[in-house]
Parts: sequence; structure tokens; C-alpha cells
Amino acid sequence: MAYGNNAFLAAGFSGTMIASPDGLAWTGRNSNSTNSLRSALYLNGTFVITGFRGTILTSTDGISWTNRSSGSTDALRGITCGTSNLVVVGHRGTILQSGTLPLPPTIVTPPLSQTVLAGSDVTFSVTMAGTPPFNYQWYFTNSILPGASGSGYTVTNAQPANAGNYTVTVTNTSGSGTSAVATLRVLVSPRLINPSRSGNTGSFSFMSVNGLTYSIEYKDILSAPAWTVLRSEMGSGGVISINDTNAIVGSRFYRVRVE
Repeated sequence: MAYGNNAFLAAGFSGTMIASPDGLAWTGRNSNSTNSLRSALYLNGTFVITGFRGTILTSTDGISWTNRSSGSTDALRGITCGTSNLVVVGHRGTILQSGTLPLPPTIVTPPLSQTVLAGSDVTFSVTMAGTPPFNYQWYFTNSILPGASGSGYTVTNAQPANAGNYTVTVTNTSGSGTSAVATLRVLVSPRLINPSRSGNTGSFSFMSVNGLTYSIEYKDILSAPAWTVLRSEMGSGGVISINDTNAIVGSRFYRVRVE
């Protein structure tokens, strides 16, 4: 019996194989072998099972199994492991040693969240540990990005439509891994629309981008060293209207800062 990939796996006579997520409920699995199976082990993302007539089976998920050539017809009864290789013992003094088993992919440096101005180029990338070659697939908001199959992915001329969550899934012959989410925020400079003044009320509006925060600020003297915050608004993708009812001075200057 062995445990790995969130499952217990047991093997027995005539290729019998069963699996369980908790050791209580068991499901039969097809081992693709009719030989009796004796020992099981999980190492570096791979199940290995040995049995009669030199049988060695391997699987990365415990479901699909591959027969491996052991070079022996003896019954293989025991299996143990070093750091990344296997030793199998069997009848008539048989001792077999494997080469180094491939290591599953491990994401060492995940893609990083970024905030950029519209029109910028943005690159997400990962660095890996494990046994190459690696296969990469990038996703945007959980949808596959066609052709995005390298260790890095670049968004050219980023626009608000490109803002969102990016991830990458990396696979090799021993398993797979998915990165943490990297969020792209694209800042668009707001343009003030229809500025006007009526009595002590200054008014204007601007188009917002969903998810961005807008800080509305003012000065009564343009050369003053600091801006005063009037209020903040969260972008909804629609027009935001501003009415400043305390514009009692002769002139007031406004700006909208996005972050």
C-alpha cells in the first residue's frame, strides 16, 4: 500500500488495484496487468508498484498506469527509495536500482501582480524547480490564453480590457502545479467632462474604469503647495459626477487622481 496525490492505493493478486481518499471507501482501478502485485511506493509525484514476473507499473495520478521494463522475470517483492531513485528486491537475490526519477514541477518564483498605465507592455513570468522539460499554459480570468505556452507571458499595449487575474499551470511527466494569482491593474488618466459653475457649486464628471479608485482633489490657488481631497470614488465603468457645493472662492482648480 502507498499514499500519494491525496489517495491511498493498494495492490494484490492478479493485478487487483483499489484506491481510497480516506481509507474507508474504496474504488477499483485498472492496473493493466494480470500479474500479482506485491509492493507499492509513492516518490516525487509518481506511484511505483512491483509484482510477479518482473512487473513494474508507474502512474502519476493512480488512475492511468504504464508497464515498465525491469529487465527481469523474477518476482519483485520489495521496493524502497533514496532521495530520487528506487531499489527493488525479489526472488533469487534479484536487486534492481532505477535511475533518477523525474521531480514534479515546483513554482519557485510566481508571477507578480502589477499596476501599469494604459499603453504599457507587461510581462508575467515564473521560475521553476523540478525535472524539465516543462509545459506551460497561461490563463486570464480562468480562460486559456491561446499560444501562451512559455515561462513568460507579455501583454502588449495594456488596456482596461486586459485588467484582471493571470495564472499559469506547469506540467511535466511527474505532475503539475498552478501558480498563485497575479492581478493586472491598468490605470487610465481620467478626462474631466463638462466643467461648470453655478453659484457656489462647481460641477464636472469623468468616465471611470471598474475597480479603480479615484481621488478628487482641489486647490483654490494653483501655486499652493498641496492639493486638498474633496472625496474618493470607486470606479464602476460608468460616468462619475462631482458636485462641489462649497466652491465659495473666486476660482477653484480640480484634479482627479487614479490608483
